[in-house]
Amino acid sequence: MAQGHVVLESDGKLIRADVAKFDKKSGSVFLEGNVFIRYGEDWIKGEEVHWNLDSESGYVKNGLAFFSKNHFYVRARSLKKQPDGVFVLKNGFFTTCNPVKPDWKITYRKLEVPGKGFAKARGVTFRVGSVPIVYVPWGIFPVRKDRESGILSPTVGLSELQGFEIEVPYFWAIDKSKDMTLFLHYLQKRGVMLGTEYRWSTSDWGEGIFIANYLHDEADKKHLLSQRLPFQRKDRYWIRGVASFDVADDLLARMKLDIVSDKNFLKEFEKGSPSYDYTDRAFTSFLGSGILQDKTMTARESNLYVTKFWEGAELSLNLHYWDENAGWLKDETIETLPEVRFWIPETFIPSLSAYYSMDSSLAHFWREDGTAGTRLRIAPSLNYPANIKFLNITPRLDFNFASYHLYDKGTLDDSTKYRAVPSVGFDANMQMERDFVLSLGGVSKLKHVIIPELSYEFTPDIGQDEVPFFDRFDYVPHHNRIRYGFSSFVTAEKTFKGDSSKVTTYEEWLRLKMFQYYQFGEQADYITEDPVAYEFTQMEEDNGFSDVYVELDVTPHRYIELSYDLAVSPEEDFIRRHDIMLAINTITGQTARFDYRYREESTTDEFIADFSWNVAPWLTVSMYHDYSFDRGEMLKQGYGVIYRRNCWAVTVSYEKEGEDRRFFVGVNLVGLGQRIIGH
Repeated sequence: MAQGHVVLESDGKLIRADVAKFDKKSGSVFLEGNVFIRYGEDWIKGEEVHWNLDSESGYVKNGLAFFSKNHFYVRARSLKKQPDGVFVLKNGFFTTCNPVKPDWKITYRKLEVPGKGFAKARGVTFRVGSVPIVYVPWGIFPVRKDRESGILSPTVGLSELQGFEIEVPYFWAIDKSKDMTLFLHYLQKRGVMLGTEYRWSTSDWGEGIFIANYLHDEADKKHLLSQRLPFQRKDRYWIRGVASFDVADDLLARMKLDIVSDKNFLKEFEKGSPSYDYTDRAFTSFLGSGILQDKTMTARESNLYVTKFWEGAELSLNLHYWDENAGWLKDETIETLPEVRFWIPETFIPSLSAYYSMDSSLAHFWREDGTAGTRLRIAPSLNYPANIKFLNITPRLDFNFASYHLYDKGTLDDSTKYRAVPSVGFDANMQMERDFVLSLGGVSKLKHVIIPELSYEFTPDIGQDEVPFFDRFDYVPHHNRIRYGFSSFVTAEKTFKGDSSKVTTYEEWLRLKMFQYYQFGEQADYITEDPVAYEFTQMEEDNGFSDVYVELDVTPHRYIELSYDLAVSPEEDFIRRHDIMLAINTITGQTARFDYRYREESTTDEFIADFSWNVAPWLTVSMYHDYSFDRGEMLKQGYGVIYRRNCWAVTVSYEKEGEDRRFFVGVNLVGLGQRIIGH
């Protein structure tokens, strides 16, 4: 027996108490008065502790435990650990707040927690301060050692379109490499929407994420029309996902699924798990890339790629399906089912001192109404790079052959077509650079590079009227044109002292690109560098000078980013396209983003401003405005406030888009609902 300030310490364990009694025969210890036991970063306090060191079981009176991994405090008037490993707690609470006077806590009358399986709880009440909010007489939940399953923070909202709505997610940590989240989403004017999200990351099955939502829509048709939304159908759903698999050595499979019930689903459900924004964030946080398709597109894209790699070659199988929800296009939508592609990248041929490449494919195109068929495409290319003093010049020869077996389900016509189109040209450039020595803010040198560029392309005007248009590889436009311009770069060299030597880093501060085409005679105005004008269905015959294209990116500091894209017509003296973006981020978390977008061909003329300001460590204010100069109205505006405490946060937001107004409240209880998956 020991009395006074008793301290026992061994192998990362610490025991302190006023009185300690040890019974060697039974292997038990009795601790009394200011008992404190620490195992690593976890600890427990209590008035009395009776513990058997052999069976690692015992009893704690008026105990308070802290679990560092989830920052949880658990208080119990009585805590027992049975020899079978089951914890039995009575009359207590748990919280992530300061346990002396917690802002929120979950109290229980009795809690049984096994090492695995399901914990059983009785008399559970969620309280804000001392005020009871939700009471559950009895419940069970899964127990996992690595991650905690349980109810995540709910989202509450109010809008003219949906009425009152609340979504409650339940997170199930299946194991270290798999988890599932179930969503129960109540919409006052629509019904109950169910949802699920499944994620995995394993060595055997790769990694992936799939999300699905379903609603039996009970909306009133007159109410929808008042919101300028026609009734679509009773069964509303959106199924989407991305997965990648390492099937075997040098064999990779990647799948994308995107199927939606109707064209208005993504427009009507803009909050919670069924929203486009939630899906984009979920994909980005888990796989590093979000949804590539804009939410306004009526055709959703699904595909499966299986690729086999060799040194200097690649063989792939592609299944491509478009889920078209615009009724008048549905039967004419072309599906690629399947395509086999064999690709050889640029390969050096020593005997010719030249480079050879080839892209070939065999594809079957199907659609319900119209011409369908099979295409064999072979497109070899040869180029010969040479250097003449400071000039780099690369002549090239391309050949594009395609053979078609076509059939029409309506007319039962069966035919064979082909086209063979050669192409010649060259690329030339020279690089000029200069270094500027500096000693400013850690920058030791600036390198400025200018690369003038000139290229020529000739593709003869070979008739292709009888060749179908299945995808972008079918039509080879006639070209007789030159392309000229320049690229410019400014790179900063920074040198600073490391632990044992100097460390040098490089940052690109400026990138400028300017180019224009001159076309000899009438030909397709087909500019592949311009994603806006790169539309086969809208190609126009043109000659002479093309638009002047300017692309500018300025990043003088990691907290500042400026980009500017411009397309201007020199002959008609007007701007076809403006894209200006300025993003400012501060080290304390303030962000401001300004976007101006102008499209002459689509009458887009809008300005978007997005702010997020950390007014204080506990308060963030945000604003979003999308104003259309063409329409003379605010398309969308939103305001948000995030209020944080040490163990909880509340998000309040208001949005107005068209005739719909939405008000949402979200509560985040720190420590609850962790969704980190093991890799």
